[in-house]
Amino acid sequence: MVNSHSSTGYNNCIEHVNLTNGTPTNIVGLTEDQKDFSCVANVPETQNLCGIQTKDGVRSVFSYDLSMRFWQDMGLKNILTLCNGQSSIIAVKQISDNEMMLASIGSWPYTRDIDQTLNYRYELPADIKPEALTRYPGVQGDSYLLLSADNGNNSFTPVALSLDPSSRKVYTGESIQATALIPFWTIISGKDTGTTKYVRTGGYAVVRADDGRTDLCLWNQATMSLEEPFATFPNSARSVTMLAKDTETLKLYVLFDTNRRGRLIYAYDLVSKSWQAVPGIGYPYSEIVMAR
Repeated sequence: MVNSHSSTGYNNCIEHVNLTNGTPTNIVGLTEDQKDFSCVANVPETQNLCGIQTKDGVRSVFSYDLSMRFWQDMGLKNILTLCNGQSSIIAVKQISDNEMMLASIGSWPYTRDIDQTLNYRYELPADIKPEALTRYPGVQGDSYLLLSADNGNNSFTPVALSLDPSSRKVYTGESIQATALIPFWTIISGKDTGTTKYVRTGGYAVVRADDGRTDLCLWNQATMSLEEPFATFPNSARSVTMLAKDTETLKLYVLFDTNRRGRLIYAYDLVSKSWQAVPGIGYPYSEIVMAR
């Protein structure tokens, strides 16, 4: 996505990048009303992108069908951010100065019904303002949502929303000196969790304020804190997306800033534990998302 947050002179649009040779192909241009299309998430198992458009100060959810090539208003307003869920996209909706609720966007773009099982209400801590949650899309880990609160002055706070029906709590981690705190989801081996299964979990890409490097850290749900980095990169991350085809293809794709014009895309292979470059340089994107 090249949107109004891209900080380039490139036309606002959605493009597809060939991961083999890095060749971009234009999918659709973004009109003046659509230029703020951001916090983009992919509806699982479909060819649809959901994102937030801001018009007259109202943040609304729109979907773009990559196959049929059409836009649709999903009928959800006052949305702070979208989260990649396990079977749907979860919208975080502001309902008062310090309250929010969750709404589920179905797996098809014409599904507008709100899943009442996710109709939870949360009260934010006094030091977290709703607008602080609008910078990045969130993710669903196992039984929680991970969000990122931008405190300003190069400071972020991790925010976790419990999805336990009996405990609709908001947990916050320690404030981090960073220029970006980007939630991601991933799959980890059961041997790391004491089970025989692979499990979904969440984490953050932390762009350190002191040197601009990016640390990839898992979120420890037991302690409600960041674990030590499992990977680092010298550049600053702008966006993160996950590819999980099977247990042998688990990759985190990260869009990085450079010291020159344009940006880079690298994949961190969670199986080989190594960084792999996507061919090409000078990408103009503000966000990337994995889509079928």
